[in-house]
Amino acid sequence: MTHVLYHGSTQDFNEFMNRRQSTNGRAQGFGIYLTKSEQLAFSYSGSMDKPGFVYEVDATKIDKMKHLENKRVTLSVADVVSLLESINAEQDYPYTLTDYYGDDLEPGWTPKNQEIAEEVARHLLNQEDNDLDIINDLNNVSGETEALAKGLTKLGIGSTKDDTSMDENGEPAIVVFDPKNVLITRKMTAVEAKKELEMNDNQKTVQRQQILQEGALEVGYSNDVKAAMLDLDPDLLGKTFSDTDLVLSLSEEAQKDFQNQPNQFDNLLVTEMVRNLEPEDFEDVSDFFFNNKKGYTDQFHKVFSPASVDLSQGTYKHLKQEIVDDSALNIGYSSEIKSDMFYLDPDLLKKVMVNENIAQGLSSEAEKLDQGRANLFDNMIVTEMTKELNYQDFKTVAPKFMNFAKAERAQQEDLDFAVSQIDDAINI
Repeated sequence: MTHVLYHGSTQDFNEFMNRRQSTNGRAQGFGIYLTKSEQLAFSYSGSMDKPGFVYEVDATKIDKMKHLENKRVTLSVADVVSLLESINAEQDYPYTLTDYYGDDLEPGWTPKNQEIAEEVARHLLNQEDNDLDIINDLNNVSGETEALAKGLTKLGIGSTKDDTSMDENGEPAIVVFDPKNVLITRKMTAVEAKKELEMNDNQKTVQRQQILQEGALEVGYSNDVKAAMLDLDPDLLGKTFSDTDLVLSLSEEAQKDFQNQPNQFDNLLVTEMVRNLEPEDFEDVSDFFFNNKKGYTDQFHKVFSPASVDLSQGTYKHLKQEIVDDSALNIGYSSEIKSDMFYLDPDLLKKVMVNENIAQGLSSEAEKLDQGRANLFDNMIVTEMTKELNYQDFKTVAPKFMNFAKAERAQQEDLDFAVSQIDDAINI
């Protein structure tokens, strides 16, 4: 969830441009350096003697794009060739290919230039340790920053992480390659930003206290707040369920809902999740509550990558049953699975808690977790939530379970075998 990001600078401008020289350094090469933290952006906005600016930036487009790796190589030969072609399109002569290759070449994108580009791509992929070094090498050799940025956008690549610049929550800065993928929505002087930060700190403390005193329902909130909180702290449910009385109350309220009676399940759950969420993490979800002074937001969304192989309905059902029978822990799963499930079905836990025995089991395991003892809380809650997922929602999160990759390989092997049989029959 990037959406609203911040940029601090001593310079005054109204739109980002890659050709504008950075005065704060560029640890990861070219691009627009952004952060989730207004506080960190403020630290780059000059001094109070010579104040600069803090920019609020809409980065919604970046959420739907791929992130470039800064620790390993994932780019393909075709990707690098595509970038070289984008660079070449801006040049009246293939200077960049010549710089790499050394011989005179014909202008344009000829078959020979295509072959040389493939050779250059293979060389870069073998020479560099990660995607980012490849991109920066292309930029340094060509000098065609804007063309390279457009080429990355064409490949669906929007950004990378800057691990050398961390905010107060340990989140790395984000480097956006193409300025056209971000939009400045607000510009503040450093003095204005400082006042806002001081005001926000106080407002968020008051906002959190109001939620805890009056209840989340009284304040009002987005259904997505549960998924957003779990994104910040995957262990939040375990911390919340360590309160035995709360778990009992949640189970009672879930049963009321099952009987179509008015209930306080969601109000109780969200309120107590806020109570157990670290105050600094609450700052990141404060916009999901209606008492947020900056204005409530409902822009949270997750992007789920489609499976590379389209499995059959029967296979998905088998995978789900395997998780339910063997337990999620024995199958294996990604840490973000709980947040993903809550995002797809905000009422999922309510369905689980209808079963009083399961509720008691979760409470017991959460107590062990709270005491630092070995426990099965996460295994139990992921397994039970999986059981309650409908077919379409399970299909969406299935790639986050370890048995999915095995099923993909098996189906691909079956397809390859069928194709080989057809080829053999044709050859006969």
